[in-house]
Amino acid sequence: MATHKEVTAVLVSEGHLSEADVEAAIIVLNDALIIAEAEDIEMEAVVDIAYEEEVIEVAEEIAVEAAEVGDYETEALAEEVIEEALEAEVVDAIVIEAAEEIIDAAYLDAALALVAAELIDEANAEAAAATISRVWVIESE
Repeated sequence: MATHKEVTAVLVSEGHLSEADVEAAIIVLNDALIIAEAEDIEMEAVVDIAYEEEVIEVAEEIAVEAAEVGDYETEALAEEVIEEALEAEVVDAIVIEAAEEIIDAAYLDAALALVAAELIDEANAEAAAATISRVWVIESE
């Protein structure tokens, strides 16, 4: 994850923020750019999807093997596991989408907080939010 200092450095380099306002912007971003919880929730859902994919793969193998030997009870159980895992993946995808929306809103909120503090122009708010998003994501990967 990028530091607020790194974010402000890029905002300066792209002309959204003056060098004289960096320290004030860091303070504003410390208060306004709070997305750790949403990022954690998103990451948990991504991990869950990976787990569910593994469960589906194993359950599919079990279902095939059970069908080959005529064990239809085990095949049915494996099919239930697959169905539940697919449903869990859908839920996780919804969670990821919601977390991403929260995170995107947080980037805009952070830029608007810089506007409210009169550190960037309102006309630059969306561009600044895009910059914050890009830097935050690149540094956190």
